[in-house]
Amino acid sequence: MVVAAAACDPGPNGTVNGDMTPDGGQDATRQDGQSGDQWQPVSCYLESFASCSGTDATASAIWGPLPPQCAGSHSCCFSPPGTSASGHATCAAGCAIQSHLEPTRYMALEPWLLTHPEVLCAETPEKYAGDSCDVNTPCLPVRAQLAADGTVASTAYLSCDTTSSKCVTASAPTIPNYLSSCSSYYGPDVFGIALPSVYTPSGDPCLYAWNASAQQQASGRTRICFGDWQCPAGSLCDDQIPLVPGTATSGPVAVCKPGPRGTLTPEMLTP
Repeated sequence: MVVAAAACDPGPNGTVNGDMTPDGGQDATRQDGQSGDQWQPVSCYLESFASCSGTDATASAIWGPLPPQCAGSHSCCFSPPGTSASGHATCAAGCAIQSHLEPTRYMALEPWLLTHPEVLCAETPEKYAGDSCDVNTPCLPVRAQLAADGTVASTAYLSCDTTSSKCVTASAPTIPNYLSSCSSYYGPDVFGIALPSVYTPSGDPCLYAWNASAQQQASGRTRICFGDWQCPAGSLCDDQIPLVPGTATSGPVAVCKPGPRGTLTPEMLTP
């Protein structure tokens, strides 16, 4: 997610339990003065970090004051500055996908990364329609089913129906400008994932592959991911594409792209 720009209107997946406060038991105080049983919109994350590398799945978030675009909104952010939450899981079989999101200001971190980091572990069983769930227990992981050639045959996207407390079929996620061309100064020998100089809502990771027959660079905008369920229909989360040389990051990076894993061709991208 995750991995999305901050917004003032929390959606059905944009919440985390209001009890995620320093004392671990009391609801945070909304900065808009409202009270009651509250939920924490992801738009309130001031700085967030997530990683699954080796056998360690880790996520953390520190909440801060209202982002400027949310000032005065009763549907937006609450929680005292400095409130923090984190999650950690040790993956016996390693991470299903090795990926990393650098500390990010004003970027949403999907709440399940904090409450259920074990979702990122290879040994965690997949969820299916009809499985139990609730607002704190996501219908994850969901993994792409692959054809013999490694392309995506299907992905059973799910969401939690909080009325029945069951996982139900859901629409595939969308990524703005997915696989559309990136402006680039990269030359013909550049191949792989290029990251923005800093992770910000205005900067998208981009894939590059040189088209030798056309003598031009093909490129495509994408997003950092931790699982196939975060990628559009027909795509998967791929941690086997190299970074463009000179790209600075302190951990592995996975992005959404068409299958198969470990393969990047100009035909997958925009000329």
